[in-house]
Amino acid sequence: MNMPLPRLAAGLIVSLSLLSACSMSPSEPQTLYAESGQPVQFTGRMHSGLPAEGQLSFANGSQFEGRFDREGFPAKGRLTQHYVDAEGETLTLILEGRFKHRGSSQRLEFKGDFQISDSEGRLLAEGRESVWGSDYRSPLFRLPPALFALDGQRRYRQYRRDISPASDPRRFLTVHRPMSGPFIVNARYEEGLPRGVAKVSAELSDGARYVVERQYFNYQLPNQRNHYYYFEPGSYERVSVIGECEAPNITVPRELISVYAYDCDDGNFYALSESMPASVLSIAAEQLDNSGRFHQIRILHHGNTSEFEVDAEALLRGELLADGLYTEWHYGQLHAAYMASHGQPVGVGMALAHHTESVFVSHRLENSQTEFPSTSLIETLKVSATERQQAMHQDFARLMVGSRLSERRAEQLKAALEAHIAAPAPSMMADYLGLMSLYQQWQTEAATMVDNWPWQSRRNAADIARLRDALLGKLAMYRERQESLLNDAARQHCLASGQRFDALRWECRLEPEAAIFELCQHTYGINRCEAMQTALQASAAGQQP
Repeated sequence: MNMPLPRLAAGLIVSLSLLSACSMSPSEPQTLYAESGQPVQFTGRMHSGLPAEGQLSFANGSQFEGRFDREGFPAKGRLTQHYVDAEGETLTLILEGRFKHRGSSQRLEFKGDFQISDSEGRLLAEGRESVWGSDYRSPLFRLPPALFALDGQRRYRQYRRDISPASDPRRFLTVHRPMSGPFIVNARYEEGLPRGVAKVSAELSDGARYVVERQYFNYQLPNQRNHYYYFEPGSYERVSVIGECEAPNITVPRELISVYAYDCDDGNFYALSESMPASVLSIAAEQLDNSGRFHQIRILHHGNTSEFEVDAEALLRGELLADGLYTEWHYGQLHAAYMASHGQPVGVGMALAHHTESVFVSHRLENSQTEFPSTSLIETLKVSATERQQAMHQDFARLMVGSRLSERRAEQLKAALEAHIAAPAPSMMADYLGLMSLYQQWQTEAATMVDNWPWQSRRNAADIARLRDALLGKLAMYRERQESLLNDAARQHCLASGQRFDALRWECRLEPEAAIFELCQHTYGINRCEAMQTALQASAAGQQP
């Protein structure tokens, strides 16, 4: 009756041997996937030819130690990865927690604690209950995974301002504030990059925290990436220099603008204004004049970016107004472009109709007091200047006989020049502010030049030719200033009436300024812009009585 027992024992021994063969625990490291050309070293327990528990090491130094799932992918344990930062130092990322491989999305996911340390083992960043991910296309865990990236809304401690890889400088949030950590970073990560609004707080030795910096990220359009940062209002007293350089002098109305940083890399000042909450004002150093005043500014507010030329007079009064070309972009899409006059849109600009399609729009200034200079005034000034120039030239030619001007002829020439200079201005000049002032300035400077000329000692032909050229040059200069003044007056009148000034035809035309049309061409193409122009003129013609 006891005979079957040995057979049962033998069967048990066979089963145990088979189980041992499926779950080997070699004491020596073994090489896996040698035939792939990228072998890995494994020490631990195998199951069905795949790692089950132990340590798997890749040739690039990455390493996983812990338990594997049925497919041989990490399940729970510790993953170590290395990368090189912007300074050329090798940093180490350690993820310790639970891993999951999703074959459908070809991705490795992690949830747990992390640490980043430098080559000497000093802690640079750490966090708990963080979520990370890495794309992984291989059906077997035989290739080192790409560097894991944070995912979702995360809060972690960062001891150094910059911990990103040199090859991907935006992988982690960089603290711009030039101060020592530790920092508490509260940011959302998506597709391996920070996204939206992020908050950086400084942590004191007693555990107290206060916000020192906020950042905004937008990567929705690859070609229009928008990222800016600003120091928390009230947390700074002077301009911080970001980088290794000396900041140029900048002059701003302190009651309007508070400059907090100068970035050496991009050459921009960054500032805040109470009148524009949660917005950053960017001022390029190249836009500063010798006095430190700026003439162009860029304003960033989440996905909106506006850029415009500044009204210098308004800035002195403590107002930030556009005066010149104004553009506005929304998440990389052009929303508006127009010429501005003291903060008001004028002329023909671009806008989005029904928030979808760009069109040309005419902007008129109500109750404008500008006047359009008449063609008769232009012709009168031209004739007057030409006649005076010819008369003075003839006097020089008539009286300069021989190689030296006689004393009598010198007196005659001086009297003739004084008469030309003292001649009254055309009466039509009084109709336009500034014209008469320019004429009087010319009279004063020309009369001084004639009076101060050393007539007794400098009467030879070469000297008198120099006097002639100087007087006629002075006349030509003031003539150009008159033309410029009238052109500006005509342009301002046309812009105020929602049009463009055509200097060749000396008239207003329902067309955009050249800068607006060029921007349209660059954004939409010539055919689209010409169609927009035709539509604007057709619409205006249909509204006329």
